Amino acid sequence: MAPDRTDGERTADFRARLVSGIRAVERTEIGPATGVLVFLATVHLRNLIEGALERPRLIGFVRDAPVSALMVLDHFVLFYAALFVVLALSVSAATRFPIRSVLRVLLAGWVLVLAPPLLDAAFSGGAGFRITYIPDLARGAAFFDPTRALPEVSPGQRLEIAAGLLLVIGYAWAGGAGPLRAAVAGAAFYTVVLLFGALPVLFARIPFLRGAHLEGLDPVTAVFRSGGIVQHESQKHALLFLFVLLAALGVLLAKLYPPKAAAVARHLRPLRTMHYAGLALFGALLGAAMVGPHLGAPAVASPIDVLAVAAIVLSVALAFQCAAEWNDIADLRSDRVNAPDRPLVTRALLPGDASRLALLYAAGALLLALNTAHVPFLLVLG
Repeated sequence: MAPDRTDGERTADFRARLVSGIRAVERTEIGPATGVLVFLATVHLRNLIEGALERPRLIGFVRDAPVSALMVLDHFVLFYAALFVVLALSVSAATRFPIRSVLRVLLAGWVLVLAPPLLDAAFSGGAGFRITYIPDLARGAAFFDPTRALPEVSPGQRLEIAAGLLLVIGYAWAGGAGPLRAAVAGAAFYTVVLLFGALPVLFARIPFLRGAHLEGLDPVTAVFRSGGIVQHESQKHALLFLFVLLAALGVLLAKLYPPKAAAVARHLRPLRTMHYAGLALFGALLGAAMVGPHLGAPAVASPIDVLAVAAIVLSVALAFQCAAEWNDIADLRSDRVNAPDRPLVTRALLPGDASRLALLYAAGALLLALNTAHVPFLLVLG
């Protein structure tokens, strides 16, 4: 008869099994396109379940409604995408685990986002809860107190976040990061989630560039629900999270492909980029100066309007970079003679890399324009 194992042996055995499972996930061969499709499928499934089970029980495939197509297909997707990338970067930085490994583990664990609507339906007897952004960071201190009600956060969400926190700490501990780094990883996870939950309200409270006609309104109503350059509330939220996503994606790609990112950065054509972006900025400011007096209010009247102008400028800059990449592919033969230092000529980038980069630039340009207004979108698309 085998002797009883000690608690230490049981812990070591559990950790070994956990590490084995994590390593299997980290070694999973999954390409970027497949990963994006899995992520999008999970997010859209979450949105469908939430629309069916949570209040106000609207699936959202209509243009104008409390839960609109813009919200489900644009705003929510950008929120989750930005959250995913920032979480991956934060956990990787806290644990010092390779970013590719963290991305694979996080993608496998992303199925957790499906749980809250199902749990909420069970807790509420099918009535569901209304989920919104939290009004301030102080809510974070009350999150772990089960006796404190948080109207903006459903019970299912609280369990989801708590489970995610434990999984991140467990992943860091099992992966050999040590107790301190595991705790830091958990703190980073919770901080990122809290900041994302409060980001729209924090942004709305930026105390400048708010027109006199918005005085007396609460910050969220003034910034997100009172018109402006961007008309729809969901578009405004989407634009805010899109900027976060683009910044985080830049950092992520630099960590995933350092030599290629360096080659791209060296050949961004800054003067020509500033030329086209400057024309866009001049046009936006000229339009604001011409239209503002007829509106009876400043054309740029809130922080989100400033973000919209920045989106137009950045959209044009990205569109130019997209065109430049396609041009480099087309001119590869002549550039071997006329521009031998370009990345495609030196093979710092391959034509396939340049094509994918051009598509990323195009997607960023179109999303920025789409979440500003239809006219900029059509101009960039053209």
